[in-house]
Amino acid sequence: PRNYIVSTTVNIVRLNLNKNLDDNKKEFENDFSSFYRAQADDKVADSIVAWLKSPSIVSDILTKSNRKDLSNMSIEDLSAMYGVNKISAQVVDVRFKVLNSQDGTKQVDAINKKINKLLKQMTPESSTNSWFRVSVQKPVIRFNEKSPLFIFLMSLVLGFFVSFCVVVFINYLKEEE
Repeated sequence: PRNYIVSTTVNIVRLNLNKNLDDNKKEFENDFSSFYRAQADDKVADSIVAWLKSPSIVSDILTKSNRKDLSNMSIEDLSAMYGVNKISAQVVDVRFKVLNSQDGTKQVDAINKKINKLLKQMTPESSTNSWFRVSVQKPVIRFNEKSPLFIFLMSLVLGFFVSFCVVVFINYLKEEE
């Protein structure tokens, strides 16, 4: 079947919640907390990878993007829906296949909303703002086309296999007689 491959990048942005600090304290914070910030970004990236492999979260994303064939998908299908790779501490690559390009755009929007919602839930109740936010890039959607050489070679291999099985079966029947 004709399908499309969708690729998008999720960038993790740490919000500056301490805007009212004086300049000396900001300088001190920038000197010593950058290491801890990188560690926190890395943990958020790990969380995003885990979320996009979770069947319940993937099911929620697909429901919000109006995907209609959810009842035919198994738990394993939902877990494998998105190919998620952490590229760096602040960047996560997401790839998946869809039947048309509009579905790809809808799913990327649903991923953006769901991840930001989950990040907000991770923030302590005493804080009014989320500490992190994700910025999902505009998706790149390309038609998934197999090369003619690949199709020819696969049909050749399958043809030889089927021919071999037929010859063996015919010889088996002749020896039985």
